[in-house]
Amino acid sequence: FLTDVDGVLDAEGRLLHTIDAASAAALRTDGTLSGGMIPKVDACFRAAETGAVACMANGRVPGTLHRIAGDEPLGTRIGG
Repeated sequence: FLTDVDGVLDAEGRLLHTIDAASAAALRTDGTLSGGMIPKVDACFRAAETGAVACMANGRVPGTLHRIAGDEPLGTRIGG
């Protein structure tokens, strides 16, 4: 997913480079993960369940897709 933030952020606003289901559930429970990020994260987990590697990153940064496709650590990765 390309979004207008760098990826999934923790309660202090720091980027989480990876996230698992338990961490996402905790962020949802404490209100950190909310609004439009919930369906994006849910879709990433559904993709990960099929074996895909999902990534959420800032689409406003030039070259984001190219960098992700080149396996550069960017945004938040979910799965494999």
